Amino acid sequence: MPPAITRGARRGTSSQPLNAAELSEIGVVTVDADLVSCHVLPPDATAQMQASGRRRQAVIASRIQAARSYAETARCGRSELLAYFGDHYDPPCGRCDNDAATGTTGRAASHTDRPGPGRRVHHRLWGDGTLLDQDDYELIIVCDAIGYRTLTRAALANGLLTEL
Repeated sequence: MPPAITRGARRGTSSQPLNAAELSEIGVVTVDADLVSCHVLPPDATAQMQASGRRRQAVIASRIQAARSYAETARCGRSELLAYFGDHYDPPCGRCDNDAATGTTGRAASHTDRPGPGRRVHHRLWGDGTLLDQDDYELIIVCDAIGYRTLTRAALANGLLTEL
């Protein structure tokens, strides 16, 4: 049974809910152009909104952790930054501060025995995501539901992370 529209509000007025995106995500409101239409609340609307808020907070926290990891890494800065945006670059670049500090100037050989960056992966606990970067010790993935995560290479070896 489709929800009944109970009232409408113009965008930008005080009667518009501040969390219209969350309400839209769980089907409580519909946002079309400049009109927000409210529907009858489902019985579990509060629980759904709380779960939606927790998901958003997890993604935001993972973005903060990704920025912190970038600032603290000793790996090639160019490779790390491009990985964050989903691009792959085989380090070292020889031009970033991290490579200058270690005296690295050349390009490393790429590894063909592992899944490549940009490939879709599935984590047993966190669901589907995208492999952003990897080296001999760790993998960086962004899961669709919870955001950025850094894993050890063991995640591939033990089947916790698989290619789609």
